[in-house]
Amino acid sequence: MIKHTSKLIILFGIIFIIASCKKKGADAPPPPLTEFQARPQAALLDIAQKIDPDDISRQLYSARHILEVSGVPYFETSDINKAMEASMILISSPIDVGLLTSAEVTLFNNWVDAGGVIISPVCEDLGMQSLFGFSGSPSYHKNRYYMSWVNEPYPELSYFDHENEKTISFGKNSGGNNVIKSYGYSLSGTSKALAYFDSDEAAVIRNNKGQGRTYLFGVEWRDVIQRPQLNRDFEAQRIYINGFEPSADVFALFVRSVWNDIQPAAAWKHTIPNGYKTVLILTHDVDATSGYNLMGHMSDYEKSMGFDAMFFITTRYFGDDLAKSPYYNTSSIELAKKILVNGHTLGSHSVGHFPDMSNDELFPRGTMAVTKETYNPAYIDGNTKNATTYGEIKVADDLIRADFNVNLRSFRPGHLLTNSFVTEGLSDLNYSFHSSFTACDLLTGYPFYERTGQDWGGRLTQVMQIPIHISDSGITRENYLEKAATWHDVLLSHQNNYTPCVLLIHPTRKWKTESQKVLVDKINREDCGVYSFEGYGDFWKSRSDFRFEFDYQEEGQQFVIKASKDDIFRASKMGLMVESKMPIKNYRLIDSDFTEYPLSVKAFSDGRSLVVIE
Repeated sequence: MIKHTSKLIILFGIIFIIASCKKKGADAPPPPLTEFQARPQAALLDIAQKIDPDDISRQLYSARHILEVSGVPYFETSDINKAMEASMILISSPIDVGLLTSAEVTLFNNWVDAGGVIISPVCEDLGMQSLFGFSGSPSYHKNRYYMSWVNEPYPELSYFDHENEKTISFGKNSGGNNVIKSYGYSLSGTSKALAYFDSDEAAVIRNNKGQGRTYLFGVEWRDVIQRPQLNRDFEAQRIYINGFEPSADVFALFVRSVWNDIQPAAAWKHTIPNGYKTVLILTHDVDATSGYNLMGHMSDYEKSMGFDAMFFITTRYFGDDLAKSPYYNTSSIELAKKILVNGHTLGSHSVGHFPDMSNDELFPRGTMAVTKETYNPAYIDGNTKNATTYGEIKVADDLIRADFNVNLRSFRPGHLLTNSFVTEGLSDLNYSFHSSFTACDLLTGYPFYERTGQDWGGRLTQVMQIPIHISDSGITRENYLEKAATWHDVLLSHQNNYTPCVLLIHPTRKWKTESQKVLVDKINREDCGVYSFEGYGDFWKSRSDFRFEFDYQEEGQQFVIKASKDDIFRASKMGLMVESKMPIKNYRLIDSDFTEYPLSVKAFSDGRSLVVIE
């Protein structure tokens, strides 16, 4: 009996060892990578060399911005043959009559027949009707105010689930030809309209041709991207704040959806850090005595939650008709120092918080030689006197740096009022971030780099505009719980598009802290992180700089991402969203030397997996 028991013990031991070996083999890391065959990227094709050079920069910038927000990997070229190495081409500029030769038109047709995909703005060249699927001449007008996507489950329209995405705005209908140029199309053959103008003419056409397809829009990229960024969009916003207005963002989301649809497995740069679907960014404008006196209440709560909030402070060292006594003084400075002790960040909110700073005549450029001793503005009898734009920026900058020993990187003007000189002044002082517009006003929830003068041809600067999505505008003690519910609804809309959500609260009442608490308690912290203002700006810059390639390897069912070593080190906590129709067992990140780097993978819905660089 003892011998029999011993044999059983030995037998079970052998079985356990074999099972353990098998388990170790199953959990063993995949073998080192030795091969990488980059899949085709998208191409941004600049075809506009033959037209107005000023228009080239506007169109090309706008097309580039669409691709940058979409996150798809792309290269830029003016060589048609080079562009055809890609799997998808985004054309930069309208195709005017005679812009392309007949040989070039033939190249496009053959490439699409072989499986290529083209996305183009306006085409007036009738020789390309069969390529894009329209008949007759496009109908040009400046009185179409809306564009509505069709109510069909097309993959290109997968993001558009909100009413303000299903229908987008081009401008307020106040009569006359006072909105952007648009071109209506008549369909031909088997082409389909994906969107219609309010004139009932086709606004977006999809044309399946051979093994490929084309998409033709009835608008120019500059009018739907750069124009709203310059705040010259004919007041197209349907709500100013505490709403959802993605009329500019839908173009990048459309391009991303096409990209994902045409690939068996593809990746794009995620727009949110740390594996979240959105981030709530807490900011506060301190522009009154009550703001300085009560901001500690908000600050203490945020410290208790581990949040890094941004406090934009006003340096009003004089009295006038707006405020009889200066509220930037020894007492308020000491209160603001406690904000830093609590781990928060200070930004500048100008000197005077004047209600007419958007007036270039009342706020001329001025000089950077200005000092507190030489700058004596005042609001008297309904207007600001003796003010300059550089005085508002430079003197506030000098005071905050001297009083708090901080490196200022962020500016928000009083009343969110900017003018032709603000961006230039911020650029000259090496500011990184500017927050002077609401996302609704700009028709976009994503950051972008500003141009001097808010002008089409202004110099593109390093100053990043980070819009405001929700605020305490209209809040009262009676409705602050309702306001928090509205904020949450808006945040969820942005979350569906992987857009950040910047909250502005003036910390002038303790119950405003309660409204922020309610919002924080409502959010799903698995999906929504709470992030710092400048941290998100730095993330967006790293994302913009990050370039990658990818390969899906059927043998081993591996999705491999390749980037430079420098980009990988700079991109910590950045994510790449992988959308695949193919099975994937392993996600891997390598540099050009095939050195491998750690990743974490978070499964999202609808076949999406977020790969986060550790």
